[in-house]
Amino acid sequence: MIDKYVFIIYNNHEMRTLKQIRMEKNIQQKAIVCQLNIKQNTYSQYENGIRQPAIEQLPKLAKILNCSIDEIVMSLIAAKQQYATKNSSLNSD
Repeated sequence: MIDKYVFIIYNNHEMRTLKQIRMEKNIQQKAIVCQLNIKQNTYSQYENGIRQPAIEQLPKLAKILNCSIDEIVMSLIAAKQQYATKNSSLNSD
């Protein structure tokens, strides 16, 4: 059986999703939402790979999470791939 989620290796490291980065930093979604001035549902969609933030938000998000913009972009790709993989396995049943 094929795994539900696809993990990408980037620079010999497993890519982390935005949610994983946020949880490692012990930051609540609410804190990020307030600083980005967006709705919680919107941010949740970023973490779940359903939606992508505006490019102008990437530096702000990187600063809040204390990581590089590259890490943010790669985490968004990882979440999007997990979402696509999860949905394709649900649709194939």
